[in-house]
Amino acid sequence: MCIRERNVRPIVKYLFQVNLTPTQCLIVRKIAYTESKRVAISAMTRYGKSFCVAIGVALYILFNEDKRIAIVAPKYDQAEILRNYLARLIIVCPELQALAHLDREHGAERLAQEATKKRLTFRNGCEYAIFSAEGDADRLMGFGANLLVIDEACLISREARVKVNRMLGDDPRYGVLVELFNPWETDNQAFDDWNSPRFEKLHIGWEVALKEGRTTLEFIEEQREHLPPMAFQVLYESRFPDQSEHGIFSLAWVLAAMERKESIWADLLRLRKAFELKRASGASEFELNVVRKLLMEYKVIVCCDPADKGLDKTVTYWGCWHGSKYEVAGWHSEATSDNQRIARRLFDLAQEYQADRIHIDGHGLGVGVVSRLRELKAEHNTAWKVVSCLFGEAAGKKEFYANRKAEEYFRLRDILKNGLIRLPPIQELKAELMKMEWDRKGRQTILIIDPEDKSPDWADALVYFTWQDSHELIYDFLG
Repeated sequence: MCIRERNVRPIVKYLFQVNLTPTQCLIVRKIAYTESKRVAISAMTRYGKSFCVAIGVALYILFNEDKRIAIVAPKYDQAEILRNYLARLIIVCPELQALAHLDREHGAERLAQEATKKRLTFRNGCEYAIFSAEGDADRLMGFGANLLVIDEACLISREARVKVNRMLGDDPRYGVLVELFNPWETDNQAFDDWNSPRFEKLHIGWEVALKEGRTTLEFIEEQREHLPPMAFQVLYESRFPDQSEHGIFSLAWVLAAMERKESIWADLLRLRKAFELKRASGASEFELNVVRKLLMEYKVIVCCDPADKGLDKTVTYWGCWHGSKYEVAGWHSEATSDNQRIARRLFDLAQEYQADRIHIDGHGLGVGVVSRLRELKAEHNTAWKVVSCLFGEAAGKKEFYANRKAEEYFRLRDILKNGLIRLPPIQELKAELMKMEWDRKGRQTILIIDPEDKSPDWADALVYFTWQDSHELIYDFLG
């Protein structure tokens, strides 16, 4: 009856002598009965999520035949945490012992050694193995899984995750993926999955743990007092950090910009259509001028950060600016550094969308692109303006900013903070914005610190998109 009704609490009590809380039961049930094909679990530290997942895996082995389970973590010692929990469950559960190919005739110590192997098979055809995703993760190749469990998922690189995810390729229709993590970082696949509608999210903050008797209010308040706010947010509220200590942008601002419904680009297209309809219907010059005046309030922008070396990408945005608001309506990226080709693409985009301005990185490869665009502008007698964006030039507010790059990044910061921009949901852009940091050069001026791993092409291009000639904006960051 308990199995049919999926009531795991009495089953777990009987098999493993463990009493589960209601939310722990939920974790176990999701895995044991594969109720969801994609599950992401973020729980307060020391809540017991890894142990609950191990129980879920143990029941999955008991309830199924011929299934392969892969347990993956950034390093072997992290994967061994889940494996060791599984070993304990096998040792205390006669039903699992009967299924496992273990040497039970030479005492408990030998049994424990057998149960803690990196790979263990069962008489019902099930098998589990543990893997490390460290480095290039080539060791993961060749093992397919019906159930893939990834522990400390936020600490696995995007490159390694590509190989980890391939493990489900043998069972793409029914394969189950379970992710566990402490939400320290946002530049990883786990963060993307947490925000994906394909995943069922189990979020267990300290309030849930307190209600279920897994912690005390006195302990939580003590941790809140002693920990930095970001560490408390990650460890006890189980939430991704909104911003690093020296971060420029808040995750909440970026997500809000990517989820914003209001579209000034759609407004512009409607006005253009209305103008064409009026002109086609023989409207008076007065009526046409009314619409022309409204259209002149919109400035269409095409911008580009050309790739200059290595793994950089040429990133292009187009959209519009109206009053104090901006919208990126489209984008393109490619691994190219041919200035003639880049210039031609930008010219075509400017013509297609009737651009008013083209903003280009004016350093390095961008010098040639700017030069070629100005030639095309003269050849075709176009109205749009070519703006060379120079990060290294002096800031308008020299007393605050080390250079124009810092000034324009903090201008973008205010635009995002005040909800004045609509962005497409580009993962690379979100990741790069969250990595951008600032510091002070000397006593006063602010300097932008680029990420160490790669050039922030997507973020830089967005700064070029909102680039303006004036320095009149007062930054509320400076109080």
